Amino acid sequence: MAQFAVDRFARPYDEEGIARITARIVGAFIGFKKGEIKRNDEYICSEYVFECYKQLGLNIAYDKRGFVAPADFANDANKSLLWELDVARLP
Repeated sequence: MAQFAVDRFARPYDEEGIARITARIVGAFIGFKKGEIKRNDEYICSEYVFECYKQLGLNIAYDKRGFVAPADFANDANKSLLWELDVARLP
């Protein structure tokens, strides 16, 4: 996973990906079905983490609208927290 992450570290941010995600959210809201997810060599943050995790065999379920977001990592029923940081108790 580390080599995969480093090899893709300088890839461009997927600005068009943000537009596609926005279109999927709006489309789902008005009743359109999602299309096929097309992969490219540009990532948004959550896609980058998703692909890195995949290298370790950790598969995170995509949002039903066809993209992966930070909430999908937290809400994955097949994963659980090992630790939780209580920021209120930090100095």
